[in-house]
Order: sequence, then C-alpha cells, then structure tokens
Amino acid sequence: MTKRNQVPDLTGVRRLGGSFRDPAGFLFFENDIPLRQVNPVYADNFKLLTGSGLYQELSDAGQLISHEIVPEHKGLDGKAWCVLRPKWLSFVSYPYEWSFFQLQQAAVLTLDINLKAMAKGMILKDASAWNIQFDGCRPVLVDTLSLERYDKSKPWVAYRQFCQHFLNPLLLAAYCDATVLQEFIFRREGFSAAYAASRLPWRTRLNLGILMHVHLNKRLSVNTSGSDPAATFSFEKLERVLLHLRGMVASLKPRASKTTWEDYYSGSISGEGYLNEKAAVVEELIQLTNGITATDLGCNNGYFSRMLQQAGYRVIAIDSDVQAIDQLARANHQSPVNSLLTIVADISNPSPALGWRNSEDKQLIDRLEADTCLSLALWHHLYFQYNIPLADIAAFTASICRQFLIVEYVPVDDKKTQIISRGKEQLIPGYSREAFEKAVSVFFRIIEIRMLSEEKRIIYLLKRNT
Repeated sequence: MTKRNQVPDLTGVRRLGGSFRDPAGFLFFENDIPLRQVNPVYADNFKLLTGSGLYQELSDAGQLISHEIVPEHKGLDGKAWCVLRPKWLSFVSYPYEWSFFQLQQAAVLTLDINLKAMAKGMILKDASAWNIQFDGCRPVLVDTLSLERYDKSKPWVAYRQFCQHFLNPLLLAAYCDATVLQEFIFRREGFSAAYAASRLPWRTRLNLGILMHVHLNKRLSVNTSGSDPAATFSFEKLERVLLHLRGMVASLKPRASKTTWEDYYSGSISGEGYLNEKAAVVEELIQLTNGITATDLGCNNGYFSRMLQQAGYRVIAIDSDVQAIDQLARANHQSPVNSLLTIVADISNPSPALGWRNSEDKQLIDRLEADTCLSLALWHHLYFQYNIPLADIAAFTASICRQFLIVEYVPVDDKKTQIISRGKEQLIPGYSREAFEKAVSVFFRIIEIRMLSEEKRIIYLLKRNT
C-alpha cells in the first residue's frame, strides 16, 4: 500500500479530457494553467525540433504555438521528460464551427508546416484539423508533439488524414454545398475519399488533381493501412506532391449561393439610414462598457463586431449563415488587428460536448462567456422562429455575459417581425416591450435606452445584476 507521504499533491491538477490519444504526451491543467507533458518516448524528437531550429522558425512565424519549458516539473504522473507551458488561447473552436476560408487557411498552414519540417528533417505524423486552432483570425498548430523525425524510406503517414480532414471537405464545399463543413460534427475522422467521390460531380474526374487524390484514391479509403499516392515517394517527389496539394487547396472557392441574412443591412431592411443611426447608437453604448472579451451573437457580416474590435475587445463573432461568416473571415484576415474570431454556429441549436465520453470537445455554451455581449436584431428571431420564450432567451444570454449586454428590441409591428410571425399569431401576446424588459430585469439592470427613429426599434445597454 502506498504511504501517504508518497502520494503527490494533485490539488488543482486535472488532465484535459480530450488529450489521451498520443503516447508522446498530453495536456493537463495545474491551477487552471494549461501545461503539456512530454513523455520520454518523444525526447529525441523534441531535441530535433528545438535543435534543428524548426521550433523557433515556426513559432516566430506564428505557425506553431509558442511555449516555455517549466523547469524541474515532473508532470502529472511524475514521469515527464519535460513539461511545457504553451501560450494560452482565449477561445477554442472546432472544424465544424469554421467557414470555408478558415478550413482552407488551416489546410494551407498544415502543408506549409510540413514543407518547412521536411527541410529540417522532420514531418507531421498527424494532419488532423483538430490540431489547428485560431489565434484571433490566424490559424496556428497547437499540437507540438505532432512533429517527428522524417524517415525518407517511409510514406507520409498523415497523407490520408490530410485528405479526409482538409482536401475532401473543401472539395465538397467548393463543388456541392459550403454547409457540408458542419458535417464535421458527426464526421470526426473526416470525409473519406469514397464519400467525397460519391458526392462530387462527374466532371471532377477530368481534373487531374481530384482524379488522383479522390477518385482513384477512394478504393484505398476502406483500408486504413494500405498504400497512399505518397507511399513510394522520395523527398523530392513528396515535396512536389505537397506543393501540388497546396496549389489545389489555395485555388478552391466555396460554392456561391444566396443566403437569407448576408445582405441584411444593405438589402433586407430600410438600409443606409437605419444602419447609420444604429451604428452611432451602438458605438456610443460600447464606449460605456469595459472589459477584455466580447461576443457578438448573430453577427451577420460583422459590421458591429468590428466596432467591438476597434474598442479594444477580443471578439467572438457568431452566426449560422456560413456565407456571411466566410465573407467576414476573409475580410478579417486582412485586418492588421488580430483580435476577432469568426464562428459558424446556430445559437438556437448550439453544439454539445463531443468526442470520447463527451470530453474531447466542450459544448459551445461553455466557451462563449465574455465580459460584454452584443445581441442585435436576434431575440425576435429566436422567439418567433424557434418558439423560445423571452425568459429563456434572457437566461441563456445572462449565462454567457459577465458584465454588459447591448441588445436590440424589435417591436411586433416591425416589418421583419411581421414576416417571421406569420402563422404564429398565438405568440404575439407574449411579445412586447413590457414582456422584454420584464425578462431581462431578472438578470440585468437597464443602464441606457435608445430609440431608433428609422425603424422604431429600441437598443438597450444592460448590466448584470450583482
């Protein structure tokens, strides 16, 4: 029996639920500080990663998460070769929450890292989309231990995973429907070549790259240990394959389609007058808030998300419209300020905890908490389209809002409300300004009220009750 004084003090220490697949190491938390344990089996690879200059090159470029080595730390089980303290990212997202452009950027990053690694005698042993996170709008590899020594006599073992997690879903989004990316929520292992080939149009067989990487490769997708097109390649040939894949991925564009909300502020409502008045009010109210993080629920094209960003917030911009989010992600990528992350998510049906024992991906609601929340032209949709009571909407919003809420009340006689309430007249008696204020007053107190003359809408600045 183990003596009491031999038992390590694990107070405040817990292993990350989803970090268990790689024998090289795992993530754990110590007093809420994230640490990565590096096991002895990875020692030689870690020495090569740092000694070759690859780690410094990738971290300096913002392509690999930076870390500090924690001196004399023995890890969670006392057997660590070393322990790293990686840079902390304020928000964790998953591939089913990304737009086409985000997955495309993550794919290009993966290939670029692999090319740089090969030049230093290393290679990616994993090419999982879950190994990528977004630091603001920029993708970064967070799995430091996914790089290993490159054996030129062996194929790139992660080739098939790259195709399943990046190439195949991007092709499906480009040729079929951009919403296919949300299928990642139940396709954790990605999109097989057989599945992609069955959905891609026949004309894609005339594209040499798609023919080789998808249609001819589909017979291999059912064999998890079979050969891949990269199987017998030398360094030079594998390098050409990676460059070819990069060109393919970078040239793809999402299949265009007209969506309900992508031109909400330019074409669907009264337009410039309303937008200008609303923008002035929201900007004024943002100046009355304070904090570090902000969430924009139903952000649409991100017009107001950028106001939060300009006010100094780190912003999570969320909308279910994949095309609107993709346009925002593209525009955001050009911004010199890297403090806005776009997320594709349906607030009325947020993603649950997923993965093994529901411990690998955290549910969306647990990740959304912010100092300030923006909720413009959203509540009437939740109420009439999804039959969610105002009290429930208020409770949900309060659960993710630490301090301030800027929220828009859209009256029942508004043109948009009249459209979405058709056939649901029985809900109208429960929807009023009085009912709205009663619902929010349970959790918030009213700080400011602004009436919009153009549309008779009302914008409130609320503060959480203490």
